[in-house]
Amino acid sequence: MDDQLDRSAASYLQSETVVDDGTARIPRLLLWYRGDFGGRSGIHALLRKYDAIDPDSILRLRYREYDWSLALDAFRTEEESR
Repeated sequence: MDDQLDRSAASYLQSETVVDDGTARIPRLLLWYRGDFGGRSGIHALLRKYDAIDPDSILRLRYREYDWSLALDAFRTEEESR
């Protein structure tokens, strides 16, 4: 189970992290729950652990906008989907 969670976390962070000009643009979820990740230094460590950023880089973190439309389908009824 732990291996599957690690692979999922790595896949998500690698696909959602964009590095450009010394700045890593990362998922906004990391901002909302940054205390759970140990603040900025914990987020840097998490990104390095899952190879979302170069382990030797020192990057500024910027948080991407969250796409709320992704969650809308979860609340639509079958009739609304037609």
